[in-house]
Amino acid sequence: MINIEKISRKILTMNIVQNIDLNPMEKSKAEYGLSIFLGIVIEFLVALIISCFIKTSFYLWIIMLSSMSLRIFIGEAHCSSYDRCFIFTLLYFIPASIFTKFIHYNYSDFHILMFCMGLLILNLLILLSKKELYSLVVIAAYGVFVIFLDYVVMKDILLGVLLSITVGFTLQSFSATFVGKYYVMFMDELMKRNRI
Repeated sequence: MINIEKISRKILTMNIVQNIDLNPMEKSKAEYGLSIFLGIVIEFLVALIISCFIKTSFYLWIIMLSSMSLRIFIGEAHCSSYDRCFIFTLLYFIPASIFTKFIHYNYSDFHILMFCMGLLILNLLILLSKKELYSLVVIAAYGVFVIFLDYVVMKDILLGVLLSITVGFTLQSFSATFVGKYYVMFMDELMKRNRI
């Protein structure tokens, strides 16, 4: 499908490093970094386009950004190719945005807040068990952000943001657990068997 490494190599060779003398190690690091960046942008844009059709883009972009903000600190399991990662990302985040929208529109404010509190406690337990102290800073920043939004933004939007961020953190925390890593490896193997 998409050879992101080849695209990165061509972009670097044609445009960026044409007049710069880099050793092979520096060049490979630049290619790798660019391929990661391009991969994330492509995944995000395709997921956002699909979510526009099903009217969940508000939830999706917040879920993905909050998940990525936590991923920086705790990492996660990875698929063995970009194509499988691309498909897994779509299958992981788009249903989560549908679920989040459903919860937001069908449950009371109290139930949404209790759901978010439960997920936050689960996240904190996972992060504490993994001794990921830096990620706790992200969760604390999230709390400050929510308090700030409470004073600035309408309550209904706040609950949608709160719910989306919490779901994004939970998806990322889950993928850092043993069960989550097994799930990613299982899905990767399933896609390999189906020649994806």
